[in-house]
Amino acid sequence: MLKALMRMRLEATKHWLTSSIRSAGRQGSGSRGKAIFMALILLYVAGSFGFLIYGFFSQLSLPYYNAGLGWLYFTFFALADFALIFVGSIFSVKSSIFEPKDNELLFSLPVPPSMILASRMFTMIALNYVFGLITTVPALLAWLRFCPLAPGGLIAFVLLAIFIPLLSLAISSLFAWFISMATRRVRRKSLMTTVFSLIFLAVYFIAFSRANTAIARLAANGGSIAESLSAAAPLWWIGNAVSQGDPVYLVYASALCIIPFVIVWVILSRTITKSVTTKKGSAKIVYVERESKETSSFSALYRREMKRFFSSSAYVLNAGLGAIFLVAAGVALVIRREMVLEIVKTIPGVESYLMPVFIGGLCVISGITMISAPSVSMEGKSIWIVRSLPVTTRDILNSKLLVHVSIACPASAVGGIGAAIASDTSFAGAALCVLIPAVYTVLTALVGLAANLRHTNLDWISEMQAVKNSMSVIITMGAMLFTAAACGGIFYGLTCLGLPVLSCLLILLIVIAVICRFLYTWIMGRGAALFESLKV
Repeated sequence: MLKALMRMRLEATKHWLTSSIRSAGRQGSGSRGKAIFMALILLYVAGSFGFLIYGFFSQLSLPYYNAGLGWLYFTFFALADFALIFVGSIFSVKSSIFEPKDNELLFSLPVPPSMILASRMFTMIALNYVFGLITTVPALLAWLRFCPLAPGGLIAFVLLAIFIPLLSLAISSLFAWFISMATRRVRRKSLMTTVFSLIFLAVYFIAFSRANTAIARLAANGGSIAESLSAAAPLWWIGNAVSQGDPVYLVYASALCIIPFVIVWVILSRTITKSVTTKKGSAKIVYVERESKETSSFSALYRREMKRFFSSSAYVLNAGLGAIFLVAAGVALVIRREMVLEIVKTIPGVESYLMPVFIGGLCVISGITMISAPSVSMEGKSIWIVRSLPVTTRDILNSKLLVHVSIACPASAVGGIGAAIASDTSFAGAALCVLIPAVYTVLTALVGLAANLRHTNLDWISEMQAVKNSMSVIITMGAMLFTAAACGGIFYGLTCLGLPVLSCLLILLIVIAVICRFLYTWIMGRGAALFESLKV
């Protein structure tokens, strides 16, 4: 039974690589090529993160080895590995273990709950190992490049790389369980989940933004840090298990990772049925009589799409985070103007192009706002409902576009105003600071919807598959990053021809607007036909 459940989970994982083909009724049409393309994109992203992590550990390995603080280096490796796995999987654990779409079906079958939990945690462990490789390989290479490592230490390093993801899964499962329990009685469950997650992300990004200072302090003050950390026995065990190859410390460190996982496993296996099936009451809604107002069918569709977006924390956090970053960027450009200018001016020759640089940065951030990219897939198996309504396909698609635009464009306007203030530009320049990111946001919405119409996944198990692990989302993000780079190349070419900066930006604005018009025409024509042909 466990083997069958695990096979089902592996098939679900494999499914999101080629799901759009089945959903659109084009089975077998280039699935292998699309899977290879997806794998190459993921490898590129993983390689980029790995390169950054390699640079971090390269600055620590030789100084710590020369100072006799090898154990501290591997302690930092363990902490970094744990942190990256935890952050990378925390938002998937809640939806994959506690809130998957097939809960009612599986728990109604004569299958032990522990087996259902095992199959779900097996998938999460596999995901954790993927995230772990991004830290493990660079950290090991950075050490071996400058410093020796005994065979016993290498074995300990490999074993800890296997056991640390178990500890991370245990902690993230407790975190997900806490969020699930804390929001169960709340009326606006998705809002509370989103707030908890945004607070967590804010803390993470603040810590990440101070990474350069932290690296310098770690490299310069290794001795004092070692003295303070040596009092923490678990950190001492982990570091010395690898640096000295000590089998006793390895046993202690392994137990530190395995025992919490076993405890969490036992607790969840005994409470998982109650946790996922109990429907506890929430705050009662007091009925207040109001006059009903007649609205158009398009307004009803728009409200429906907006409600779907804000009712799903997975949707908000994975697809709408770019809008939050746009607002944060605009505020930072005003409040921390001097600091931002100091950082930007470290780039040679950039002082004359501050406004275009800020606009380009806002466009890149706009390109990671993916609200429209999974909007068709989010219909799921209930797509027949909207298809059966007396509304036109054009209105359905326009409502999905408008939700993206109405959320992301105000955010891009805040960023544009901040860019105008920070660059101290003219009125015409300020207008371009607002208009170009806004039009680029519209382009992102159109590209996302077009990609989702071509690559639709309607038979997802968890919303995370439609929102995060979607071919359309990856294609859209890659296309928008490529478009931003292409716009930068065009701008550079135009400036080389001697055109003024404002004229170059105006030409880019026109080019982006023309592409938007072309894509909108395609969506309302061929795209509408694809939507009407979708089958579950």
